[in-house]
Amino acid sequence: MNKVLLSILLAGTTLAQAQTTFNDTVSLSSSYKDAVYYKLSDGSQSSVLNTDWHLAFSVQKVHFPKNTLQAVTLRYNGGSNLIVSQKAFNDTAFFTGDTVGYSTFTKLYDSDSDIDTGAFNNGLNISQFDYGWGVYNTTTKNIHGRNIFYIQLASGIKKFRVVDLAFDTIWQVQYANLDNSNLQTVSIPKRPYLGKLFAYLNLETNAVTDREPNAANWDLLFHKYAALDVPGIEVYPSTGVWSNKGVTVAKAYPVDVTSNDYSGFTFSKSLRGIGRDWKDYVAPNWIVADSVSYFVKTKDNAIYKLVFTGFKGSATGNIFFSKTTVQTPTAIGEVSNLKIACYPNPASSTLTVIADNLNNNAIFSLTDISGKQVLFSQLNETGFKAFQFDVSNLANGLYIATLNQNGNKVQQRIVVNK
Repeated sequence: MNKVLLSILLAGTTLAQAQTTFNDTVSLSSSYKDAVYYKLSDGSQSSVLNTDWHLAFSVQKVHFPKNTLQAVTLRYNGGSNLIVSQKAFNDTAFFTGDTVGYSTFTKLYDSDSDIDTGAFNNGLNISQFDYGWGVYNTTTKNIHGRNIFYIQLASGIKKFRVVDLAFDTIWQVQYANLDNSNLQTVSIPKRPYLGKLFAYLNLETNAVTDREPNAANWDLLFHKYAALDVPGIEVYPSTGVWSNKGVTVAKAYPVDVTSNDYSGFTFSKSLRGIGRDWKDYVAPNWIVADSVSYFVKTKDNAIYKLVFTGFKGSATGNIFFSKTTVQTPTAIGEVSNLKIACYPNPASSTLTVIADNLNNNAIFSLTDISGKQVLFSQLNETGFKAFQFDVSNLANGLYIATLNQNGNKVQQRIVVNK
């Protein structure tokens, strides 16, 4: 083996994986009662009920000083016709709160462009560590709640407050009926949701649920949400697609949708980079916009082109699209000079792994698409080496080969086909 062979294998892997097109379908079920988390690399889907929660609490950690807001975000279920309002800013009178003049209360909405800004963050002033619903206390190291909110559910109106977010570890919240009956105090620790964005609370059943796949395992979220970009309407329930944090989208219009050229189009971090307006209702049918492509860049710098081809509306919630792999992950090849190539791919019995720039402290692993580790090896070698692994006992399917050295990782997708 030599480094020329490694270069050939890396180039061959990229060429083999690029420019492949698949047709796919996501179903939100009738009346859009489901939400679907979608991973572009393998088309895997995680479908969850989208009608069994009311509030979403960030379980991310503070990245100080770069990003503190992501740890204190509080959002609501905009796809459930729920209404959040506030009588007055800095209103702490929880037990005496009432709805006198309710029609004049300020209606609050989640951002549909930034996942880290929710309705309850109204009044946000990050420079003062003021997060709307509460303010950071430099003595206690907690964020203490200081606002009362009114949440209109199908069953009636609840008043709600955050008591505090303790040490960036546990949310403490309270909510009750307007007459203070059915008072609930709920604790939501962040630790059990490691790797997720939010934990979810149902204000009627008091259940706290874990709905999301790990944030590393999805790129797009298909669901019903409250849209703020409908001309002439303050907020409008819409069905569409949001992008995960770290995923960017470039809308290409007007274009020949068979073209994979995204030059000249800008990639945006907005949640609604795809959004809702790839379709329009022309009674009695939904019409999908033509001449529109969406180029989606994932966290590993792979680029996929999505072209929507059909939408069945609330009867089935089915969304049809084609997906083209335009650029494979740039992580295949080099991170801090670490390199990996695997062959043959597909593999049937023996997988050869070629690695370069090893420093006697590398680990090779193979995981299936669910994240289960099926192979692990400590590579006590330096420089440029080749290794062979027996994969004859593995089930046919897609696997992720990972070379990890001192926290630097390179990956390659492997298919086992016997």
